[in-house]
Amino acid sequence: MDYEEYYFQYDPKCLSVMTLMSHALDHLPDDINNTGPPPALWEFVTERGMGKVTRSVTSRMYPFSQLANTLLQRGKLKVMRMKHPDMKEDLDYTRERRNWHAISNAERCFPEISDQNILRTPHGWYKLMPTEKVAIGVYFKNLLGLAASSKLVAKYLPDKVERWRGT
Repeated sequence: MDYEEYYFQYDPKCLSVMTLMSHALDHLPDDINNTGPPPALWEFVTERGMGKVTRSVTSRMYPFSQLANTLLQRGKLKVMRMKHPDMKEDLDYTRERRNWHAISNAERCFPEISDQNILRTPHGWYKLMPTEKVAIGVYFKNLLGLAASSKLVAKYLPDKVERWRGT
């Protein structure tokens, strides 16, 4: 059976008809003939585990050291679970421990702006210098097409603003 003839039918609109799983199933008989039974080759468990490890790496500056630390911590947890089987549930690192639909203590929502925007800490306060207030006034004057002078706009800006990162 030829893929182009049966699934694709030489029509670009039919290209998405065959999903990845059905494509894999299409090759399964040949794979069994060539390599043996699927359990001997199945890498789902390994790939799933590597997917979890990959998702745990969030550092952009030091991803490899974070990856190494994650693998080391997982190994230590496995040893702890073997030594203390009664604590298996407490040491289960695969279970979700946070309700991702709730805002944590490290996050802040601004519903007056949007209920979709959530900012995380660290944050603090920054005192605006008079020249910065004028520069911000110029920005808003040009952005909004205001007739007022930039100094007048700057007069209505707060003296302190919240700042995220690098506080």
